[in-house]
Amino acid sequence: MRGASDRPAGLLPTALSAWLSRIVLLPLAVLQGVALARGLGTEGLGRYSASLVDVNLLVALLSVGLPGGLAVLASRLQRKPAALRILSHIAWRQGLRIGVVLGLVGVALALGLRIPARPVLLCVLIALLVLSQFARDMQNSLLWGGQRFALQNRLNIAVQVVTCLILLVLFWRGRLTVLSGLSVQLVSLVVWLLAARWLSAGQPLAMGFPDEEPGPDPAQISAAVHQIGLRSYTGLLLELFLMRVDLYLIEQLVPAGQAAHQLGLYQAGVRVAELLLMVPSTLNTILFAKAAARENVVLSTLCSAKLSAWLGLLGLLGMALCGQPLLVLLFGARFEGSFVPCLWVLLGCVSLCFSGPLAGALSGDAGYPRAILSAQLAAVVVNLCANLFWLPRHGIIGAAMASTLAYSVSALWIAVAFARRYGLALYDVLRPELPHVLWQTIRRTPV
Repeated sequence: MRGASDRPAGLLPTALSAWLSRIVLLPLAVLQGVALARGLGTEGLGRYSASLVDVNLLVALLSVGLPGGLAVLASRLQRKPAALRILSHIAWRQGLRIGVVLGLVGVALALGLRIPARPVLLCVLIALLVLSQFARDMQNSLLWGGQRFALQNRLNIAVQVVTCLILLVLFWRGRLTVLSGLSVQLVSLVVWLLAARWLSAGQPLAMGFPDEEPGPDPAQISAAVHQIGLRSYTGLLLELFLMRVDLYLIEQLVPAGQAAHQLGLYQAGVRVAELLLMVPSTLNTILFAKAAARENVVLSTLCSAKLSAWLGLLGLLGMALCGQPLLVLLFGARFEGSFVPCLWVLLGCVSLCFSGPLAGALSGDAGYPRAILSAQLAAVVVNLCANLFWLPRHGIIGAAMASTLAYSVSALWIAVAFARRYGLALYDVLRPELPHVLWQTIRRTPV
């Protein structure tokens, strides 16, 4: 029998612990942004951001959705250590395949093949970042599915402290460049991965439970991982394009002499605005794992989504009132043009604050259902069309407006899908409720 002490922590204490870690991470993220903006300037920050977008896109393409499939199966198989060991082997086999692909790319670069607009050294660094990011995602998905949120929080804080210190030292000594900044990111990924492997090495994979059914079939587990992973893969690519297609369009549609400068301004505003997404991303992660483990989180999810939206509106109001002088103070006068795009993206992030928890529960419960993919596809199409219309007319402000419209379309679509799956009236899902009422409901609701 599973005792009370063996049960995973409830939503409220888990979320509060995760939010506490985010409170620590927030000033670290701001300090990193300040160091990068002041050390690289607008054009350097634009090139740095474009390189990280390349890394994220390559990881998404090469991982074929495996992290999402591993997270869902790890949650569902928490009582079966042998099955979880099979999941770990699947993850590292895929990592070996990616290593071979990137190795071949590295050989081609060493023989003199050059990718347009990317120096060879930068290409090699991007390849190493892709491999490290993939390995981190694999390890993180197993921790995520096993609901080891405390370990993840400690790791994230420790690594971000080290990363922030290194960036500040490089900035102080005048040695912060695009290449050195990306190298710091590579070091942080490797340190996180090694620490995660070391800290989890002595812990049981399945929360201390014996196998209920001996001899799991590796072929069936592998098939389930890849089936769920394929849907996760589609969703991951769509989400990546939704969040980052504007950066590529700015590079293409803004005149060549201004593109890097405008991209740096835009990215500075986006980085500040997306700090707000720490709230829904925390809830998304927790609710995903709990829903995948078949815990009843419907009411808690809905209340959390509405409370998250209130926090988003509070962040938007604070930025509107005092954000412009703060941006100039932190990033410098040359980033004053980041303020208006930041406000527009923040408005869109309020929609994501509401839809993020709903999407997390839906994805974990149904293994990335079609409704989530449809919402992302619709938002990508809206974002692309709106950018093509507004970006040439309004510049980076138009790109920010397009993002807000796309995020709002996605949020509404996900709200409809959540209401349908759990038999709720759409009015009840969208109806505003006072924050203290939502908080009391979450406290009283068992998970």
